[in-house]
Amino acid sequence: MDLTLHIRASFNAVYLINGKFFETATRLVTRADEVAYITVLPLSAALLPYTVLLSGGKVRSNPDLA
Repeated sequence: MDLTLHIRASFNAVYLINGKFFETATRLVTRADEVAYITVLPLSAALLPYTVLLSGGKVRSNPDLA
């Protein structure tokens, strides 16, 4: 079963999704049994990058940031 995850940041950012660089990432299609690591790299020096772990379409780490 495929899941479609919609990715949105309220600031300008680029993304690393499972180690691959993306300038824009509006949605991610993944299988229900896959794990996805999404690292948000803000383009503002005032903000810090963070990583969210998704498994089965649910947030498993950093739920406050996801």
